[in-house]
Amino acid sequence: MPLWVPITLLCALCLAASDTVIKRAMHEGTGEYLSGWLRVALAALPLSVLAFIAGIPEIRPGFYIALAIGIPFEVVATFLYTRALKVSPMSLTLPFLAFTPVFVIATGFVFAGEMVSAQGILGIVLIAGGSYMLNIHHIWHHTKGGILGPLRAIGRERGSSMMLVVSLIYAVTATMIKVGINNSSPLFFGAVYFTVFSVAYAPIGLRQVRVPSARGAKMLMLAGALIFVSLLAHVISVSMTEVAYMVSVKRTSLLFGVLLGYFFFRERNIKERIAGASLMLAGFILVVLSAG
Repeated sequence: MPLWVPITLLCALCLAASDTVIKRAMHEGTGEYLSGWLRVALAALPLSVLAFIAGIPEIRPGFYIALAIGIPFEVVATFLYTRALKVSPMSLTLPFLAFTPVFVIATGFVFAGEMVSAQGILGIVLIAGGSYMLNIHHIWHHTKGGILGPLRAIGRERGSSMMLVVSLIYAVTATMIKVGINNSSPLFFGAVYFTVFSVAYAPIGLRQVRVPSARGAKMLMLAGALIFVSLLAHVISVSMTEVAYMVSVKRTSLLFGVLLGYFFFRERNIKERIAGASLMLAGFILVVLSAG
């Protein structure tokens, strides 16, 4: 198994765990905008320390282009993501995140010159389909259009159209991170990218500040530590393989999220998500075999 695969799985697991911790923090009265901003801001600090220790690499022009394109898109995507969850049901919004790996096939080719094999494309599509199917219970029982409910809701639900845009933007930002890494180094670009993002997003993250409880503050610190590991694993793994492959495997965070939701929040319907998990596993195997 290629080294990037376990590193990406670590990235996905820590991302899912951080989302679970953030959910608990918000139950403690921590605002969603502050939570979303602070965990990245907390992670950017140790990333910067590691980058300082590693030293400044040779920086080529593509580094600045990646920052100039990636940061504004990252800010917009983060804001739209939060708004989409507020204005529309999760059953009509979260399924659209499944499309990001598919979009990355195109953005990876256009911006980074990366190509994936036919077998790899099939694996990515299976993972995307499995990610969508993980929400099958909410989709089937809470939407009028059945399994295609989220797609049919694009015209009438603001949150659905917002999250589709978010999915596309994430494909662009994921590719920009790869471009920036190719023109500097994983640690250095990761530290600069997420530090600049933290500064740029601060006016939004701090606009509804609520002083968290002691327990909420501890949850935010833990979420920041988990995101630090996730971001570190992200920049390392994406430097080792094609963006489309890495992002598709990273999308297993949705599967980890389902498992963590079951164990920590006793969320139901886990058996109904076996079909989605099976598709993701099949796609995962194809992607790993294709990436070599």
